[in-house]
Amino acid sequence: MIKVTKDNFVFKIVTHKAKEILASGIFELYVLYDDGTEGLIEDLEDLNLALKEDRDIGIEVGQLNFYFKTYGRH
Repeated sequence: MIKVTKDNFVFKIVTHKAKEILASGIFELYVLYDDGTEGLIEDLEDLNLALKEDRDIGIEVGQLNFYFKTYGRH
């Protein structure tokens, strides 16, 4: 699943694997809020709070506008 924030940034939802991803350090994780904003998850405490609040957790995919500038609208 993906989620697009109000600033047209695309995130892949990884809530179910967020703890493993955080432990690996390969990707930065973001908590995705219902108002279309996001916040960087800096540590396990941040992640646990987001999970407790039943928030989506995502990794960055890229800017939606980049796709349209590169490939156009089809």
